[in-house]
Amino acid sequence: MLTQIMQRKFKTIDQGATAKEAAKRMTTQKVGSLLVEKQKKVIGIVTERDIIRKVVAKGANLTKVTVERIMSKPLLTIESTRSLHDAQDMMADKGIRHLGVTYGGQLVGLISVRDLLVAFQQMSEPKIMQD
Repeated sequence: MLTQIMQRKFKTIDQGATAKEAAKRMTTQKVGSLLVEKQKKVIGIVTERDIIRKVVAKGANLTKVTVERIMSKPLLTIESTRSLHDAQDMMADKGIRHLGVTYGGQLVGLISVRDLLVAFQQMSEPKIMQD
């Protein structure tokens, strides 16, 4: 079921980009996180929350702090065959809002707390019977 709710096309940013560049990209691409790459390999994730807590709240210069310094690493992942409840439990246990989804060890998607919320809401809505 994770494959049904995951985002298959995730947005990325290079590790050397600044926090300001990351914030701009998140805004223009309408996402709350970016996967951080080093030589085309995912090495972590940077979120809006990382920028606010690790840069803005500390009064650091958005144009000088690199994504590599504020990203969460490594990107925590869950195998695509696991359940929505497994993903929810893992996010709660680790205190994270984004989780990579793997298939055979390869990153194939990304899910967020919002994705889980929508899925659980859809599952709990009563099905309307048509005559």
